[in-house]
Amino acid sequence: MFTRILRFFPYLLCIGAVFIIAGLSAPFLINRMVLADVKRIGEFEVSEISIDYLGLFSASGSLRLSSGEHESIVAPRIRLLYTPRGLLNRQLDALHIDGALLHLERRSGRIGVRGAIPTEKPQGRLDPREAAWPVAVNSLILRDCSITLHDISSTPMRTTLSGDLAFGYRRDAENNYLPASLSGSYRLSGTVAGAGSIDGSLQENDLAITATIDALRLVDGRQVLPAAVSLAESTTLSGTVALHIDLARSVISHLEGELEAGNYGVDAQTAHNFVEVAGPLLAIKLHGSPESLVYEIGPLDVKQPLTARAELSGTVSVRPGGIKTNGALHLHDLAHASYGFTIAHLNGSYQGFLSAEQGLAFHLDGAISEDSGFGVTAGDLRVRGKKAELSAQLDLRHDSQRGTASLKVDTLGIAATDDQFMLTDISADIELARVAEIFDARISADIAEVQDSRHGWYAKGIRLELGLPPPFSTREESKPGVISLAELGHRHTPLASCQASLTGDGDAMAIEGTVTALFDPALVMSIKGVLDPVNDHLHVGWQVPLSYLSTGGLAAVAPMPADLSVDGFVEARGAFERRDGSLYGSATLRVSDAMAADTRRGLSLGGINCAVTLPTLPALSTSPSQICSVNTASLGKLRFTDADITFRLEDARTLFIEKSLAGWCGGTLESGSLRLQLGNADIGTTLFASRINFAQLLKQFGFDDTEGDGSLNGRLPVRLGPDGLFFDDGFLFSTPGAGGIIKFNDTRILREAMASDLQTSNLAYAMSALEDFAYNWARISLNNEQEDVLLAMELDGKPRAPLPYSFNRDGILIRSDETTEGTQHPLRLDINLRLPLLEMVQWGQHINSLMGE
Repeated sequence: MFTRILRFFPYLLCIGAVFIIAGLSAPFLINRMVLADVKRIGEFEVSEISIDYLGLFSASGSLRLSSGEHESIVAPRIRLLYTPRGLLNRQLDALHIDGALLHLERRSGRIGVRGAIPTEKPQGRLDPREAAWPVAVNSLILRDCSITLHDISSTPMRTTLSGDLAFGYRRDAENNYLPASLSGSYRLSGTVAGAGSIDGSLQENDLAITATIDALRLVDGRQVLPAAVSLAESTTLSGTVALHIDLARSVISHLEGELEAGNYGVDAQTAHNFVEVAGPLLAIKLHGSPESLVYEIGPLDVKQPLTARAELSGTVSVRPGGIKTNGALHLHDLAHASYGFTIAHLNGSYQGFLSAEQGLAFHLDGAISEDSGFGVTAGDLRVRGKKAELSAQLDLRHDSQRGTASLKVDTLGIAATDDQFMLTDISADIELARVAEIFDARISADIAEVQDSRHGWYAKGIRLELGLPPPFSTREESKPGVISLAELGHRHTPLASCQASLTGDGDAMAIEGTVTALFDPALVMSIKGVLDPVNDHLHVGWQVPLSYLSTGGLAAVAPMPADLSVDGFVEARGAFERRDGSLYGSATLRVSDAMAADTRRGLSLGGINCAVTLPTLPALSTSPSQICSVNTASLGKLRFTDADITFRLEDARTLFIEKSLAGWCGGTLESGSLRLQLGNADIGTTLFASRINFAQLLKQFGFDDTEGDGSLNGRLPVRLGPDGLFFDDGFLFSTPGAGGIIKFNDTRILREAMASDLQTSNLAYAMSALEDFAYNWARISLNNEQEDVLLAMELDGKPRAPLPYSFNRDGILIRSDETTEGTQHPLRLDINLRLPLLEMVQWGQHINSLMGE
């Protein structure tokens, strides 16, 4: 047997040598005779294709495809594993690709293989038969395959892919292999890093694909994202996405996905703001089809330019006409640290539509509940609001863009230092429009009422229409705006209405208008100023020309006693401005040639001239030493002349009279300081009298037919109380060492006022003496007794000429005949009079009632 084998050994050796030579020469022969003539594969020009090894169970080679100067696909190590039986069935056990390079590029917004020659493909259904493979590959093994994305505007992005994929097939009528299933895993490193798995199945016209993502992250976002956008390196994406593709209609019939972004952080730099969105976890849920895809996104944590946590849910529809979406938005803890802006909860809804023909249209509606409210704090400024509604609309077309926003607020409270303002029924609208190169911006607002709780001011019916100047618009001058105010008042008293126009000039706006007094339409104030919103500055000057003011006008703004008439001329000017976040103002008011009269109470004031300066508006306080002068004044029978009152207004409720001086009975009457304060019904001061003519004084107290000379000095403490005007132990006395003459031509009142124990003969002598009496000293005391004023007058002196009286033997003065010499016996008289000065009491009660309000 062995000998027989040895006999055929040379033949066997020759046959083996033939196989060895054939195996060694086959790659060379295939490369030279077959592959050398291959010039194009699909859409690529072949740069190089070769086989390095060919055996019974494996083969290896390399591939290099390019188009023009750039490489498209480079596979330096390709290995095929098979069996002879499998080759007969056109099956490969495995395809190993190691270290391959795939070059992609972005062209016209689409990504494709670099250098590929584009081909026109007919639109319509996808026929699974077109995907039939002549050879089945059971598994695909990728190791360290590099994918490079080229973009002319950025640095190329490189990612390395490794993975293991297994394929399942079924045969078609032509005995070709149709892919039926896919399963495997992948790993990414480089610009994009992560891992995951993929499963798929193809049945008739339905292609189902499920992909899982495990901690996918963007290592170097500068190669992928725009220059103004950066992504935190710790941001990861995990989840599952499953979709079904209807091959008959070439559409996605169903899509489901649950994705989670962990430790996400996105920063974006815009023209005016730095936007930051970051948080520990962001969940995204999708289900449906492109025609009606339902999504949920949240919580989305916004860090800059304001902080908020957002949740979104809604539907999106992708149709041939465009993309439509609508949904709901919920914002928690919306805040801006720099401005102290806070909103606890904001619920909203939105709608959007995007199409190539109509552009983008987006509408948003939102509401802040009364329980939630919102607030703004900036330094000493604090704003609090409740129950607000807002809406915004954006319309972007090829040739024009337009945006509108509106806001409605029920109540808004504003506090600045010690000032408190309350605004009610506020609505505001903003409109932005761009046509060609013209950008226009306008704002309008309505406020039902503004109340200043501290100073008592209020404003009603405020309307603002304004075309914003640059930089908000590209117009050199904005369209004229209007601001109007239906009613400005103080403590429930209407005072004025306002109408003004605003015209843009650079960054500022010029203001010009009028303020009309509601109590007297003939009283008109002109205003003129500048508003600079960019620098937060406002300056307005105003002036009221010399105008006549009547009783009817004053009665409309202040409580006036019945039967009181007032008229005269007034003029005023002033200014106010806002700078450094605060409001400043000043005003000067002048009254000239005015008069006031109340004939029923005997009051008359003539020649009233006053000037009042308020340097620190809105605080109602004046500079010290304001002066008001009155030429003549009368109260009942009391007469005063050339009165000057020096005062200052401390606040809206307090008037401080520094001093006052008036001419009275040929002398002067001067008061000390006096503070008049609303709510304080007790007012007291002391009047100091100097060189008061005795006879004129007596005339004003009811002694009409009185003559004489001599003067009195003293003080008169007076008090305004709840019951009226009172004298508190006031007195006037003659100058020591300087007497005077007093003549009572009518002594009937004096007879009743003499002491009751004065003898009849002495009373007659006293009455005769007072008809022409030379006094050494005199004293008058004033006190209140019930509703009357008690006047006690003391006189010490004697008759100027001897009277026909003599003393009898009992020492009693008796009247003698005219032949006797007569006597000038000295007298000291005490006269007590009750004077019904009802007019003084009534005016005291009226002033007291005003101060008690």
